[in-house]
Amino acid sequence: MAILLGIDVGGTFTDFIAYDTEDRSIKAWKCFSSSEDPGDGILLGLRTYDRLDDVRITRLGTTIATNAILERTGARVAYLATKGFEDVPFIQRGNRKDNFNAQWRKPLPLVLRNDCRGVPERVSAEGDVLQALDEARLRDIAAEIREAGDIEAIAVNFLFSYRVPGHEQAAKAILAEELPGVPVSISFDVLPKWKEYERASTTIADAYVKPIVLDRLPKMEHRIKSLASKTEVVVVKSNGGGTNVEGACESPVQLLLSGPAGGVIATQFISRLMGEPDVITFDMGGTSTDCALCFGGEVAMTTDFEVEWGLPAQVPMIDVRTIGAGGGSIVWIDQGGLLRVGPSSAGSVPGPVCYGRGGTEPTVTDANVVLGRIDPNNFLGGALKLDMEGARAAIVRIGNRLSMGTEQTARAIIKIANNNIIGALRTMSVEKGHDPRKFAVMGFGGAGPVHTADLIDMMGSPRGIVPIFPGQFSALGFTACDARVDRQRTVQVASTRPDVDYLNSVTRDLTEDARAQLAALGMDEDVSVLCVFDMRYLGQNYELDVPVAIRQFVADDLKQLWLDFDTAFKARYGFSQSGEPIEIINVNITAIHRADKPRLKELPRAAGPAVPKSHRDVWFGEGWITVPIFDRAELLSTHRIKGPAVIEEDVSVTIVNPGQEAVVDPFSNIVIHRSEAP
Repeated sequence: MAILLGIDVGGTFTDFIAYDTEDRSIKAWKCFSSSEDPGDGILLGLRTYDRLDDVRITRLGTTIATNAILERTGARVAYLATKGFEDVPFIQRGNRKDNFNAQWRKPLPLVLRNDCRGVPERVSAEGDVLQALDEARLRDIAAEIREAGDIEAIAVNFLFSYRVPGHEQAAKAILAEELPGVPVSISFDVLPKWKEYERASTTIADAYVKPIVLDRLPKMEHRIKSLASKTEVVVVKSNGGGTNVEGACESPVQLLLSGPAGGVIATQFISRLMGEPDVITFDMGGTSTDCALCFGGEVAMTTDFEVEWGLPAQVPMIDVRTIGAGGGSIVWIDQGGLLRVGPSSAGSVPGPVCYGRGGTEPTVTDANVVLGRIDPNNFLGGALKLDMEGARAAIVRIGNRLSMGTEQTARAIIKIANNNIIGALRTMSVEKGHDPRKFAVMGFGGAGPVHTADLIDMMGSPRGIVPIFPGQFSALGFTACDARVDRQRTVQVASTRPDVDYLNSVTRDLTEDARAQLAALGMDEDVSVLCVFDMRYLGQNYELDVPVAIRQFVADDLKQLWLDFDTAFKARYGFSQSGEPIEIINVNITAIHRADKPRLKELPRAAGPAVPKSHRDVWFGEGWITVPIFDRAELLSTHRIKGPAVIEEDVSVTIVNPGQEAVVDPFSNIVIHRSEAP
């Protein structure tokens, strides 16, 4: 018997999915996360599982890198740049987050100005060496760092190193010799692309988290193997692909969206099973909500990511937008007397008031409990009894300040949280030219199913989907992820001066590098390679992705490429500028080794209507309604439930609003849509 284990470490809960590859059974569970050490929550959850000896692969989503940056607890970094360009991380960009806010200040980089040093060297934009690397000065800088004794990592970013990386590579070797044990990140390894500030910020971020990841991730692997001795530990990267612990430690900036990536991979997996190619997702947990898009059965990728506004980390990753709207989002009243929800969260400790763990400020979860949407006696399958009276008292305090009734206040809290999520869903879909009203909405995370029915009504979406194991959906995604390597490099090849040999050389080098990284993981067979060019008309500032099937170009191939770009541009914007000069800015290579996916068991078809296990009063609209309560574990394929109703499971609750109907599909997913009959 072989078990494939997925583990997702969240801010409030750590989720587990164990898939038996032989009998296709799935066990799901969760436990509270540890804010001090994520490994503690993992071990706590593993100890409750009785088949650890059968676990062969453990796929892990970790927040180690994410938390280090968000909490500013990373390493002290020395930044080495081409002499004269030491201030790039502080100059940043000329844009502003708040154009009319005179008090706004640029975000602080992840490096101190006193730790930035210039190294004499220079390469031109065409790749010509204008000044050789001053190795003597570099060794002097290393001696200064060694004498100071407080630098924990080094980031090296030389001008135009994406074109000629020799100076950076030589600097890395010298620093390793002079400062053994101090990790070094060079921009050619991290982000070999143009735009000096973005490259600097990303390389600094990699160095900033590297000592922490190097320290904690191997320890986490050791602790997992101490309980599951036969398992291989795979770390899921932000691009949705898996790598071993060594690979994750080499480029830790690739882990920034490790956890949220699992939910999007699971969405792609489930939506393909359902024949639902266009899905917009929201993963609503205790702390935040992660939104993503799956169009035509493919997940959206991006390199346009910022750890906070103005601090980019431009590595390839699944396009996930995160907002501070979770079940634990704290309710407050601003200086203008308006009700607000989030972005601050109560987390798991002290947590919402209803948890009874010391929380005093009301949250979204407290509002759902007060309205009867969550049964205080059946939270986490009854493992945690919720404090209804404490939650109600907290909501009453807010309501009194607003001169509102308790239920009206709780309902207003939920509406505000829903509106926050709607804003994120609409923004990310419209930005890519999609009408969100044409997408199904898939809600997961512990709090997602509670809000899915509301969101499809508010967005005008055709249907909502509450997938199987919604509370551990990201962990389920980890069991379905592939091994993936993304490589990219700026080339700046124009139709007016096509350099075919250079383009072929870069494409070949990136392909060989991506394949080699997979081969190092023991995956040198059954590897598919995808090539995408970032292209634009000369003079534009934004690029379009154009898939490319050819690996070895000749001049005639480029003629077809320019036509393909015109076609792609017209499809996106409704017009093209045929005959205008076109640039290839970046070459992107993706190598994928497809892993075997879980084969979900199909439910038997229902022979009769679904039977509720009980009834209780739930607040809908403007009043209490006695509604049927169903046990999701008892529902079969084709069961139909007309709203208003509540469907409960161990880790979540699905609400079906009046005028809606829920249908169970063959794989136990719940599909919610407008009811055709009263």
